[in-house]
Amino acid sequence: LERKEFSSSKAESTFRKSMEQLGFSISISAKAMFWGVHLGAGVDHSKSSQSQDTHQSHSEQSNFCATMYQYIPLASCYFQKHQLRLSDAALRELQDMEKLLALTGEDKPTLLKVCESFFSRFGSHANQGPIHIWGIFWWKASTEGFRAEQWEEMKRQTCEALNSFVRASFRGFRANAVGAVDVSKSSSQASVQRSASKSSHTAIQLCMVNTGGPPDTASLPQWKTGLVSDNTTWRVIDRGFQLIPVWDIILCSHSRDFQSVTQMSRALRAAYKALTNQSIGTAFGEELGSAVQEAKEFQELTPACGSTCACRTKPCRTS
Repeated sequence: LERKEFSSSKAESTFRKSMEQLGFSISISAKAMFWGVHLGAGVDHSKSSQSQDTHQSHSEQSNFCATMYQYIPLASCYFQKHQLRLSDAALRELQDMEKLLALTGEDKPTLLKVCESFFSRFGSHANQGPIHIWGIFWWKASTEGFRAEQWEEMKRQTCEALNSFVRASFRGFRANAVGAVDVSKSSSQASVQRSASKSSHTAIQLCMVNTGGPPDTASLPQWKTGLVSDNTTWRVIDRGFQLIPVWDIILCSHSRDFQSVTQMSRALRAAYKALTNQSIGTAFGEELGSAVQEAKEFQELTPACGSTCACRTKPCRTS
């Protein structure tokens, strides 16, 4: 059971989407932003509920959001490198790229442009694993519109409301049975009126969301029961840390699909290194955040491939 705090509901939603797209391990370890999934802006990364939370100064803030979630893996798998293969569309695009490079040679501007296009569409790496499958159950409490000097009090009240909300869900109660607070009739959304001072009242919005499992469930036990009984509702909730670059995949699994697989692998490695200023070895989640920022800065200085580089890790898209 993990807890995180954010400066706004939008930041919480961004983090939740990153968990759904990139998986638990990479999202938790990210310190900057990924291409296509912004994790850094407005997100206060905190540790688990058993550890001391980290936060930034909130002297100018008037919004607060806290979320708790239970991450529940049930099935898992791990791919050996030789088991990873390109999709048909990715393979065709690389074969077309090989024909183009045969005509132009390894001209750097051309190489960067065509590789950027490939990375943008298919990603630069594929997940090797371990892949975890099942679901995540989320609880969220948020409030907004209060004065900056009320920050600590509203944070305390919001976290108290969230804790009550979670306890009620664990006991199998519906959302309108959250302790002694006054909530709405909806089972998935609620609103708590809390007094931040003698002269003002601020609503604390509560909601439950699930990644995988049966939709519109009113409690955690009900959701778990439905999840276990129907594996068609299961979702990939973690994709692991280890990522295999596409140039290694073609060397290992597609040597017969190119005139010179070594040349293609070398061209992809060179383009990736130029676009990201990053190591060309096997990538791990902790390294990806800094690679993104460096690539964006590099592209601002070197507009060889036209627009800002959009190559990004899209786990499993190339496999």
